[in-house]
Amino acid sequence: MRLLLLILFIGTLFTSIVYAASPVVSGNYETGTFRNGEYPLLFEMHNRMIGGEIQSFAFPVRKKEFRHELCDSCFWKINGALNASVWNSGFGGEAYVSGFVDSLDFDIDAKFNWIRESDKNFAELDGESVHELWDDGDDWINYTRYRGHVGYNYAWLRMEVGRDAMHWGPGYYNNLTLNRQAVPYNYFSVDLVFGPLRVISFYSKMRIDSANVYTHEKYDRNLYGHRYEFSLGKATIGVNELQIVYNENNPWLIVPIFPLFIEKGNYSEENNNGALSFDINYQIGKLARIYGEFFLDDMDSPIAVIKSKYLDSEWAWMLGAQIGQDFSLSGNLLQLGTIFEISHVEQLVYSHYASYQGQLANAGKPLGNPMGPNSRKIDWLIYGKYIQNNGNVWLASLLQEFSWKGNNYGSDLNANIRAGFSPSLKRDYLGGAKMHYSITPTLTFVCQHWGVSGSFRFGYEAETEVKGWVKW
Repeated sequence: MRLLLLILFIGTLFTSIVYAASPVVSGNYETGTFRNGEYPLLFEMHNRMIGGEIQSFAFPVRKKEFRHELCDSCFWKINGALNASVWNSGFGGEAYVSGFVDSLDFDIDAKFNWIRESDKNFAELDGESVHELWDDGDDWINYTRYRGHVGYNYAWLRMEVGRDAMHWGPGYYNNLTLNRQAVPYNYFSVDLVFGPLRVISFYSKMRIDSANVYTHEKYDRNLYGHRYEFSLGKATIGVNELQIVYNENNPWLIVPIFPLFIEKGNYSEENNNGALSFDINYQIGKLARIYGEFFLDDMDSPIAVIKSKYLDSEWAWMLGAQIGQDFSLSGNLLQLGTIFEISHVEQLVYSHYASYQGQLANAGKPLGNPMGPNSRKIDWLIYGKYIQNNGNVWLASLLQEFSWKGNNYGSDLNANIRAGFSPSLKRDYLGGAKMHYSITPTLTFVCQHWGVSGSFRFGYEAETEVKGWVKW
């Protein structure tokens, strides 16, 4: 073990971290990868908005300039990076490889970490599993993570196999259908573009149990999803549908023309769970955009949704706005912007009849809004990025969060909702909820051969994260 520690320590001196190009823009890459401080999804949304381009909101999405970042006129190209580090209670490493061959592109970002048993709770914060190790009488935790994509591209088609968390809709923090903050999952997707129409279909096998729990490992939870996106000038309209099939599998559901919200009725209500949602984004010049999403998990009748008196309908909504602009400051690029979002998720949303069966969830956490059922969230982000002509980059942000989470019936994603349910059960939205507030300033600096980043969260769930890296 000591020899391994020594090798890894030497590795920190002679290996490099680089800003390796990626073939996709992914929301799940916002933190914890080689692209420290880049926030690719945030600035993809910013650049599209101020560029006045036709906008699309389904991520991961192919990054068209990827090949030019690697090589202007190559048939194939591969690049990568390695990193190793040692800290007080553990050690780890990370490897990143990306490239392309003809019409095929790929990337993988893998992490390997070993920490003391006492830090197990820290390792489980992301919702993924950890593994216990024993060496020389000391208990160690091994937690490995990876994200990756392999995609085949044609003029109007992209087929992809990947491990990531999909992000559908125009929101940044609070998307209701599929959210980048979900626990990542393996998937197969087909992305079709016909003029102003984009159609995405995918399949994934979800994990039923939360991290390091294997009670339901012999059971299946299969997810199918379709997104139909219409780009109509300044407006982009999306229609999304999801279907979870528990302990069954119907592969034809990946066909985009099959309407899942209708097909759902052909199967036992006990073994499947579906959702339908609508989102819209409207561009205001090259300065701002406003957007919203309405999510319907289950509905007794349209009138029941409007009256919202009893727990016979399950729905949610989200509203948001982004304002941004680019400036030239002494010949350097300054990007400034702000995002404001509010989400409202009713009781029982994402849940199902029995515990750990047809929930719209992966590894015990929602696929959509991370707050889960019976919640309200307000996020206000102010951000800036200063790119100097010499390649140095400064990034600063200030995030304020206001959150409410009920603790009454219908608040627990994995509860057995049969217990105590009645059609006459009255709605008690945010019952028992308290308001929690936090404020998080972040500052990142990156130059040619090194970088440093600090994030400090004050208030609810306070935490501090400071990291540095070298690259060449």
